[in-house]
Amino acid sequence: MLRLRTCALLPLLLAAAGASAQSLDNVAGQGAGSLDLERWRPGIDGNAILDVESADTGADDDVDAAAHLGYARAPMTGALVENGERTSFLVVDNRLGANLTGALSVLPRFKLGFDLPLVLFQTGPASIPGLSGKNPVALLGTGDLRVVGKYGLLRVADGAMVDVAVVGHLTLPTALPRHQYIGDGLPTLAAELALSRDYGALRWAFNAGPKLRAPSTFGPAVQGQELGYRFGIAWDGEQLPVGLDASFNGAALLSPSPLSSGNNPAEVLFGVHRYLGDLQIYSGLGAGIPAADGLPLGGVGAPQFRVQTGVRYMPRCNDTDGDGFCRADDKCPDQAEDKDGFEDADGCKDADNDNDGINDADDKCPDVAEDKDGFDDADGCIDADNDGDGVNDADDKCPLAAEDKDGFDDADGCIDADNDGDGINDADDKCPLAAEDKDGFDDKDGCIDADNDNDGIKDADDKCVNEAEDKDGDADDDGCPEATSLMLSSTASFATASAKLRPAAKAALKELAQKVKAAGKPVRIRVEGHTDDTGTSTANNRISQARADAVRSFLIDLGLPAAGIEAKGFGEDKPKVPNDTDEHRAENRRVDVFFDD
Repeated sequence: MLRLRTCALLPLLLAAAGASAQSLDNVAGQGAGSLDLERWRPGIDGNAILDVESADTGADDDVDAAAHLGYARAPMTGALVENGERTSFLVVDNRLGANLTGALSVLPRFKLGFDLPLVLFQTGPASIPGLSGKNPVALLGTGDLRVVGKYGLLRVADGAMVDVAVVGHLTLPTALPRHQYIGDGLPTLAAELALSRDYGALRWAFNAGPKLRAPSTFGPAVQGQELGYRFGIAWDGEQLPVGLDASFNGAALLSPSPLSSGNNPAEVLFGVHRYLGDLQIYSGLGAGIPAADGLPLGGVGAPQFRVQTGVRYMPRCNDTDGDGFCRADDKCPDQAEDKDGFEDADGCKDADNDNDGINDADDKCPDVAEDKDGFDDADGCIDADNDGDGVNDADDKCPLAAEDKDGFDDADGCIDADNDGDGINDADDKCPLAAEDKDGFDDKDGCIDADNDNDGIKDADDKCVNEAEDKDGDADDDGCPEATSLMLSSTASFATASAKLRPAAKAALKELAQKVKAAGKPVRIRVEGHTDDTGTSTANNRISQARADAVRSFLIDLGLPAAGIEAKGFGEDKPKVPNDTDEHRAENRRVDVFFDD
């Protein structure tokens, strides 16, 4: 009896009475060596997790190119049982292979890629025990070219729970030499649904779908139409110098011989990766999963063990006009920024910086707009002070009437008959720079009167003259009781690159919750997450929303009603200060909590 096995620990029976009289051509259903032993299928872009495609199609014009190198030990083995004696043998014992892959975002949400597998070195016995004929193991060759199309259906960036895409894989029969364990011999087509989610440090991906192919057999070893499945998870936390990867992939035979023993290969792979600029370097170690009682696992191409490594070039800037701005952030991607000190962050050339209608080449004051007052308007500069009050006409609300320089609103260029605007001319106003409070008490002297609400803040300075200041340490000089609010710095309040609250942030939120409860009013709380402009908009929106959600969840855990708490992440869209220094970026990385009256 001849016994073939396609995973090191999974025997496959082949009825072979007088097996020594059989030939390899008789055992092989489609010609010797027609099985494709290569199960390794690298992801086409840098969003993939080892061999699991991400549903994230990336930004427009994303480009990826990669070279992968791998070794598989014993992707196909067997055993001969004859006259009660068992002899193990290898059909293919060693394979050193490579894959050249590339991908390009050719349309919004659509990415096109390719994968060319190569056999650099392959060994196996010249003959197989019990069978006549030569074992067709090619030393080297090229595999079947795989063309991949990926289209994004749903995106987390647009509010979906997960990224969802459809992925098509078409292989072309480019394998040379033919039928020597390195190609199918005919085209194959696979259609998969891809799901993925990137949480920042943690991300996962899942692929599943049918693969259509012409059946190939080698005794009991069968390849045909199958249902493929893959799951991967990766960690890119700052705690480790490298990222961690793990994947599980397999296929269930659908036709012929559905789920027949030994024809459902499965494999696990563990790896590490690291980013060096635009390069991603990775390595991995995996093994085929043998058959188990009640589980029809094991199959062609699942090796005893596998070693993979590779390098991927994945530039994410794509600065086509060479002005230092990535295409995704460049408002004028095909025209270089002129770097003249004016709006140099938008990536556009500014022909007229001050928008005064005079091109900078002819403008003597390119960053200060011409005042267009009929005097020397062609030079591009603010002209003389017409009324001689020391306030330039461009800033002078009364360019023909001199400012009275009485210490009140002296920068507007106008005479101020009633400086404090209380309806009492300065000549009759005992307090010309402090407006009468018009509270029915001595309203003709032009002076602020008593403190109506007895909160120690005079009515002229009291924004709530009939409601006492609450003296809670927050804006106690405006005379009004304040709404409870809190600002959480991302650096001090959250773990790095995550939405996990630090103890200091939890303590501050507990104090806020106590104040809200003590107010005894309906709870209406807004939680706003913000980031700086570092990184992609997608990543910034994601982490700001996650942190806002974390604060909301903690407040709910403290006993505040969920219906009264709203959380929203704004990413980099609402900076507190310009993102022009590291200190300002740190100030913009925050979560604001507002309690509305």
